[in-house]
Amino acid sequence: MNILRPATLILVILVSHRDPANPIAPQIPSLASVVAQQPNLAQVLVGRLTAADYSLCANSLMLLNAISRDAMKSDFKEWTRYVRIIYSYGANRNVSVHPFSGSVNCRWADLVRY
Repeated sequence: MNILRPATLILVILVSHRDPANPIAPQIPSLASVVAQQPNLAQVLVGRLTAADYSLCANSLMLLNAISRDAMKSDFKEWTRYVRIIYSYGANRNVSVHPFSGSVNCRWADLVRY
């Protein structure tokens, strides 16, 4: 699990800075289209939202959000397909019913609003 946190964060950074029009920006494909081709990626990310490792949960949620923002910039059809895929794996359930208590709950609520 220790390698998953930084690897997921690296993907967040790459997806967040993806700009096909800029030759200096990282030229990676839209991860929303990758998720459409390999839905196991979405299943893994959504499954991590209920992990006991809060850093892994946060990084997975950030990656799901980054992919969603990137897909919205690229193509609305791609975004709707991506949203259907992550919802089919229960992304909305996993975020809304995550069992937290105390101050951690406030931090998680801030991430969800992000």
